[in-house]
Amino acid sequence: MKFNIGEFIVIFGHSGSGKSTLLNMLAGLDYQTDGSMYVDNFDTQYFDDEDWNKYRKETIALISQDYNLIESQSVYENIMWGMNLNNSDNYKLKKKRVTETRRYKNTS
Repeated sequence: MKFNIGEFIVIFGHSGSGKSTLLNMLAGLDYQTDGSMYVDNFDTQYFDDEDWNKYRKETIALISQDYNLIESQSVYENIMWGMNLNNSDNYKLKKKRVTETRRYKNTS
């Protein structure tokens, strides 16, 4: 599988087919026991905790089945809060990403 920067990916399948396992592996929460996973041409089997933390902070966004949203905030505020953790000052890019995300809110 190959994912390109900026793509929105949908993964679906029957219960027990490995969707959550795949997402957890992509997020660095679980680790593969066979095969390889590369991020920006780096083999993740050599990642240490600092590498995984940087990857999760700067590269991937994942909303789990539990959502883990702050209930007192809107969806927009929750997304912006997560993006602000990255200390990015690029407001236009943040707003564009949130706007893109809004297109997908009614797809479930």
